[in-house]
Amino acid sequence: LVLLDLGMPGMGGEKCLAELRKINDKAKIVIASGYLDHKCAKNPHDYGAVKFMNKPYRVSEMVAEIKAVLGGSA
Repeated sequence: LVLLDLGMPGMGGEKCLAELRKINDKAKIVIASGYLDHKCAKNPHDYGAVKFMNKPYRVSEMVAEIKAVLGGSA
């Protein structure tokens, strides 16, 4: 499981996402970002992510999403 923010300095979240997909195309990637107008936010599955979470979020919301992505009950 990878938790990824799109607003990363340097490489940037979108390029990091692409590189992660090259390393492991089965990785479960959850994007967390406040950039709601970003194309990855609108269609995370098109970029290889399993979920997009809008920031800010509560820790309990993130925990529930992690459980759901990993196949546990939320």
